[in-house]
Amino acid sequence: MRTQIHLSAHKYFFSSFPKGFPDSIEESTSIKQEWSEKMILKKRKIPLLICKTEALLRRLPSHHQKIPLINEDLNKRLAGYKGEASLDFPLDFLDSKEYFILHDLRLPDHDRFFQIDTLILTKKFALVLEVKNITGLLHFDTVYNQLIRIKNGKEQVFPCPLLQVNRQASQLRSG
Repeated sequence: MRTQIHLSAHKYFFSSFPKGFPDSIEESTSIKQEWSEKMILKKRKIPLLICKTEALLRRLPSHHQKIPLINEDLNKRLAGYKGEASLDFPLDFLDSKEYFILHDLRLPDHDRFFQIDTLILTKKFALVLEVKNITGLLHFDTVYNQLIRIKNGKEQVFPCPLLQVNRQASQLRSG
């Protein structure tokens, strides 16, 4: 069984768009040209690391000892990308005059950067979406701030995605 989790952090409310953001699609010619009747301002692309890993696998000899590890890493990244791409269909139903969608953002936070899977902007709020595409039975442990997956009788612990998305929302507010 594959479980897809679409986690959203705070709706970050504001009375107007962030500084420099257009008040409407019509106000921005460059955005209007890229838009082609959609509300997606930054489209989702296959991550560069997936492309590089696939290229590496094509170049390695078939008996190379690291191939199983590289394949495992690639499969995790592909599952993550497919989970993020699975959002595209339901997001298409949002009103293109009310919502701006940006995928796979890398934003500055003082002297470092942070990444957001999907950011939805309206005139009233910003919604940070963090997507996890994980198989098995999932338990959110809020006491120890971790995600526990049980699959094939084995338990695996992951960092809490709720903390991640709350941190991203905080970084977005402070930026």
